[in-house]
Amino acid sequence: MMLRPSPSIDEASRILEDPVERAPLILASTLERSYQGPCSLEDLPEENAWLARLEGGWGRVELLIVSGVIVAALSTQGRGRRALETLPPKAECRVEVFKVDLESLPYKEMLLEATRRVEPPHAWIGSVLYGYKVEAIVGEGAFSYVLRAQAPWGVIALKVLKPSHAEDPGKVWKFTMEALTQAAVSNVPTRVLEEAAAMAQGVGVDVLESGRDAVARVYGIHVPPGSSYLEQPPVTAMELMEGSLEDGQASIHDVAASAARALALAHALGYGHFDLKPGNILRRGGMYKLSDFSGYIRGPKGFIVENVTPSYADPYLVASKGVGVGLDSDVYNYYTLLVRLATGHSPACTLLVNSFLLAMHTGEKPRLPSPPAYATRLLDALARAYTGADSPASLLEEVSREYSDCIRVEAGAIGKALGGEWVDYALAGLSIDRGERPGSMVSQRSVPWESLL
Repeated sequence: MMLRPSPSIDEASRILEDPVERAPLILASTLERSYQGPCSLEDLPEENAWLARLEGGWGRVELLIVSGVIVAALSTQGRGRRALETLPPKAECRVEVFKVDLESLPYKEMLLEATRRVEPPHAWIGSVLYGYKVEAIVGEGAFSYVLRAQAPWGVIALKVLKPSHAEDPGKVWKFTMEALTQAAVSNVPTRVLEEAAAMAQGVGVDVLESGRDAVARVYGIHVPPGSSYLEQPPVTAMELMEGSLEDGQASIHDVAASAARALALAHALGYGHFDLKPGNILRRGGMYKLSDFSGYIRGPKGFIVENVTPSYADPYLVASKGVGVGLDSDVYNYYTLLVRLATGHSPACTLLVNSFLLAMHTGEKPRLPSPPAYATRLLDALARAYTGADSPASLLEEVSREYSDCIRVEAGAIGKALGGEWVDYALAGLSIDRGERPGSMVSQRSVPWESLL
C-alpha cells in the first residue's frame, strides 16, 4: 500500500471505533466501487476523502483516507497503527470504497491537520528520493531509517539519516563517513584489491575477493548541502537484505567465514568496522554480509567511537573512550560475535567488564545482568576493584586474571563449535592486553583460514 499513515492515526481512529462519532461519517459517504481482488488501494486518488473496507479470511480493516493520507484505521485486532499491521501484503480481499464529501467531512479541520502532520519516514512513501521510488519502511534504528525502494535495476534499500540528527554536524559527518567506508569496501576496484592482497601478509587474493562479496553492497551516496533536509535527506542506496542474525539462527561456520573475509578485506584496505555484532551481520539468500561500518581509520591515530555495544565492544576501547583504537578492536569484536553464536547468549565476560567501565565514565551504578556460573568470579573481582580504582585503565589491570579465566570458558565454546584449533586463536583475540592480540584480521594469528576456506 502506497498510502502514508499520519502520526496522529491512533488518536483519530476513535472516529471509526465510536458509533456516535462514526455516524456522521457514514451519512457523508457514498459507495464508489466494490470488488474482489488484491488488498491494495494504490490507485486511490489523493484529492478526496475516502472510507475503505478490506475484508478476507485474515480479518477486516477499515481505513479513513484524506488527501492520500491514512488518518484513521480500525480492525478486528485493534485500531490505528496496530490495525495497519494486520493488513496482509499479498492477499485477496473483498474491497468496498466509499467517497466522503470533503466539505461535509466530520471533524474536517482536525483530519486535514492530520494530513499536514505527516513526517518522515511515512512522508517519503510513494515519493521519489534521488531517482528511487520509496515503497515501504523496512527498518528503523537509533540513527536512521531503512526504506524499500525501486531502482531502474530492481528493488534496493535506502538508509536515511533521521531528521532529529539534521542540525548535528557530527551526526551528518558520521553518517557520510559510514556510507563512504561501506562503499569503499564493497565497490573496491580489482587493481586496488590486488595491491591490498600483496600487502596483506600472506592472505590470498581469493580471500579478499570473497571478502568483497561478504560486505553489503552500496550503489550510491547522496548528502545534500546544508543540514536541513526534510525534502532531500542524506541517503545511502544499498542492496536490500533479508534481515540480521538477531532475527534467527545461523550457521556459526558460515558467519565466521563471511565476517572474517569481510574484515580481512577492510583491514587490508586500511578501514575498520568497530561495531561488529549480530545486528550488523545481514542475510541475503544463503550469504551473510557485513554492514554498518562505524568509522574509518588511516594510520596510527585511531578512531573515536560513539555508542558502543557493551556486549561486544573491546574493553580497551570503552576504557579509553575509543581514543587510539586500532584494527585490533575489530579482532576482539570478531571473537565476541563467535562467542554469541557458540553459546547462544551475549558474551558474559565482555559485558560485565564493559558495564563497570561505562559506570566509571558516567558516575552511575553498573547495569549488571545475571551472569552465568563461569563469570561469577569475574563479577566479584569487578565489584571489589570498582570501589578503589582511580581510572578505567586501572580497573582493567586489576581484574585481568579473572577476566582471562572467564574467557577461557568462552574460547572453549568457540573451539567446540568450530574445532579445537580455534581455542588459541580465540584466547589471543579476546585478550584484554592489546599487546597479545593480532593487530588486524590480516595478521598471521588472526584466524585459522584453512578451516574456513
